[in-house]
Amino acid sequence: MLAHAEMPTAKEIVEKTIQQRQNVASMQMTGEQIATVRAGNTAVTAEAARTNTAEAKSQIKDSLDHAATTEKTEISEQNKTALDVNASKIAAIRESLPRDVFVSTMQQYAKGQLGIVTSHDGNTVIALIRSLTNPKDRQRNLGILKQYADANQPEAVNFFGYMHDVGLFVQRDSRSAEIFYRAAATKYAPAMFNLGIGEFYGRFNNGRAGDAARALPYFEQARKMALDGSGRICGWASFANWRIGRRKASEQAATGCPSPLAALGAASGVKDSTERTISLYGGFFATGADDAFPALYEFVKDKEPNQALEFFVLDKYRWGIEKLSPVQLAEEIARLRGNKGKPELRDTSAASSAKLRLAKFKQTRDANRMQFNTPVPFLPFRQADAEMFKQLIANQANANQAK
Repeated sequence: MLAHAEMPTAKEIVEKTIQQRQNVASMQMTGEQIATVRAGNTAVTAEAARTNTAEAKSQIKDSLDHAATTEKTEISEQNKTALDVNASKIAAIRESLPRDVFVSTMQQYAKGQLGIVTSHDGNTVIALIRSLTNPKDRQRNLGILKQYADANQPEAVNFFGYMHDVGLFVQRDSRSAEIFYRAAATKYAPAMFNLGIGEFYGRFNNGRAGDAARALPYFEQARKMALDGSGRICGWASFANWRIGRRKASEQAATGCPSPLAALGAASGVKDSTERTISLYGGFFATGADDAFPALYEFVKDKEPNQALEFFVLDKYRWGIEKLSPVQLAEEIARLRGNKGKPELRDTSAASSAKLRLAKFKQTRDANRMQFNTPVPFLPFRQADAEMFKQLIANQANANQAK
């Protein structure tokens, strides 16, 4: 494995980027990005004004203002230099690439196994990343990836951030991971996305707890930088908006988004079908999060009050309903209804329905193994790719514990 000492350190990355671009140039570019974000959303704001309430329009404006502020403080001030790809270094690397790397790149391109790239060499970098699951030539290909990272190829810089983030081939180091991500984020959507994941879960060593509001601008910016067929970016944009109470913004981000993370926003936009809304909320459980439980109860108590107690106990006990017998659950529902005696037929029926629904939610949760809360080495990142390095990461973690 590549020794940790051979990897670029945080200090080396900072010094290199400072030498490449001075702070003024980056601040100018970030200002242009923010202006682009605002201009690109003019149509969205206008549409909200036509089809939604004044409150929805205000929410979108607030979100954009928040994103602009966060972009300025989190990207401009902490990553003060723009990523500048060293063309001469890239050309030299390209000339020295082994033939098998070219063949692998073309094969994966033909199979659609590559991802979002910023240049032709990005395809080669992703082919190299995918090759690392095979021990053959791993050391050599890691060395080539390091050369690409030294030349500031965004896909390679982001991958070195990923390596430090999850502890793949190196010791886990969240501070170094953040620095690599910030170095690539100005040009590469997956790096911007990874910064959002880090902020959402409080993964970086910056003294801050996880915060959906801090994560949201990164997801929104990544969504504007690239189209992601996996749905991961739009899903997180929708979910982060939901978490901070921006229901209309969550609904808008969910439009056309295939990710279960967008199910909450999508469900809130359904106006004419109670069962479809309940089904969408239920699909959210594929993410492994529990946010759909209270959302379901709030929806049903207004739309279908006769079913309110069923969804109330679902929210109260959640996965713990499995531990309650049908009789215990029926007695609980009877007490909630004000009947302290023997449960009535409707109480028994509601208890049975709650257990059946929970079983279906559990089946949905267990069937989807997508690692929604992890950073990505590239995008789009399908389920097969999501587990690509899983065993290697686990092996290294076990080896570290054994030392």
